[in-house]
Amino acid sequence: MDNLAAHPGLLYLGLFILAFAAAMVVILFNKIVDRVN
Repeated sequence: MDNLAAHPGLLYLGLFILAFAAAMVVILFNKIVDRVN
């Protein structure tokens, strides 16, 4: 498990997931703003 936790690939995977989540939040926020306006 130590090698798995230290694997750099997981870091990039985590960053990709965070970027994807941020994009989804922005898209949902834009939809809410459009719906309000």
